[in-house]
Amino acid sequence: MNAILRRTLPLAPVAALLLALAAAPALGADPRQLVPQDVVKAALAGDARVQGADWDLLAALAKAREAELRRLPSVSLSAGYTRLSDLPISFSLAGFTFSLPSMDNAWSAGVNLQYPVFAGFRLRESARLAQVQAHGKEIAAEMIRRALVFEAERAYWEALRASENVAMLRESLALAAQSQDLVSQQFTHGTAMRVDVLSAQARRDQATMDLQAAVNAQKRAFWNLAYLVDGTAQSPEGQSPAAQSPAAGAPGTQPPAAADPAAGYVAPYVLAVRPEPVADTRFTTLDEAQLISQALSNRPEIRAAGLSSAAADIGRRIAEAPLYPTLAVTGGLLYADPNPRVAFQSDPGLFTATWQVGVSLSYDLGGLPANLAARDAQADAAARSKSDEKRQREMVILDVESTLLAFQQARGDYLLVSGMIEQARENERVTAQRVAAGTANDLDQLASRIARLKIEFAISNKLIDQQIAAADLERAAALAPLP
Repeated sequence: MNAILRRTLPLAPVAALLLALAAAPALGADPRQLVPQDVVKAALAGDARVQGADWDLLAALAKAREAELRRLPSVSLSAGYTRLSDLPISFSLAGFTFSLPSMDNAWSAGVNLQYPVFAGFRLRESARLAQVQAHGKEIAAEMIRRALVFEAERAYWEALRASENVAMLRESLALAAQSQDLVSQQFTHGTAMRVDVLSAQARRDQATMDLQAAVNAQKRAFWNLAYLVDGTAQSPEGQSPAAQSPAAGAPGTQPPAAADPAAGYVAPYVLAVRPEPVADTRFTTLDEAQLISQALSNRPEIRAAGLSSAAADIGRRIAEAPLYPTLAVTGGLLYADPNPRVAFQSDPGLFTATWQVGVSLSYDLGGLPANLAARDAQADAAARSKSDEKRQREMVILDVESTLLAFQQARGDYLLVSGMIEQARENERVTAQRVAAGTANDLDQLASRIARLKIEFAISNKLIDQQIAAADLERAAALAPLP
């Protein structure tokens, strides 16, 4: 028991992982090893949001091709057949009667062409708008990917944090149980009061509840990790349905082993990478001005805001198109029997071809007030887009400043907390000497061990905070290229 109590926190998660590996063969499957890069690649490859963004991009590209092809002349083909009633035609001229056969069948085939030579630049600007929208979909897909990279890295570290929290609280529960045993023995020998026994029992119950809450948090963290890695929030393997929180028993009694909150639980993944201090070499620079400059150049949100402003300006020019006259060229070829342009056509088998070419110029005077109002409204929308772009730049700057401050604070917190471990270990050593000399009791020794355990967990916690803060800074400044 003393060897277990003297373990350091960095060894506790390793022991938990070894326990998981030992239990996995009995469950029929070995846990899968993961590193943050694996989580990122799996999330980018299988996340439904990325797939949806890719389909949106393909649809927008197809719309852009459609808008470009609409600038080509419109050519239509037509063909028809009509059965007419029998209607002989006869007339008299100079005492003579003439009869013409009835045209019972009407056949026609034609080609028509329409091409708007000038329509107020409407077609050209519509094609440009479709291209801008397609580019916007591409940027939106990049935004989703960058956000997902950070989400995947954070999910990995949060799962590791939850696992280490479970390991620490399991040791804390063991220490609380030992403390309760010592108080119960003292109560038996008359050196402790009933209130001390009840207090020890309450501390043990609280440690049990904390461990159960930590196990549940670990499950949720691994479910989130499983969703990103495997595309489904699968329940981690190995959780025993009979695992329940230990019930509060009589003072000094040990709860049954089956009541361990973490009994039978094996995480579905082995998190192979441990947290370490983040080196400066991970970033190209940590200068705030340079980070802001890089963010303003690389962040997809900035480019998306610029595209929105460009799209609004194109929309303003499209709204101005009705203010210009429309010039169109038309043409057609008709091959028919009978041809309506041929008079007195009587031969049922005679097909006649005729053609036409025309130019039309039109201007909508009645719609001029409405078109002017639409142009003004679109101009106001373009001005608003400029304002939104400026606001987006300010938000990106604030994001970079906040994430840089959080990273620097995480670094400082780690330096402060890591400096406490020597004091905690020295306090544990001195307390052990005092126990040996008879000037302290075993409860004091347990309290010093718990204090050291909490400091070690705090150090690991601050290292994980550093990793998450570094990933967030990379996201805010768009430093790392997408995998």
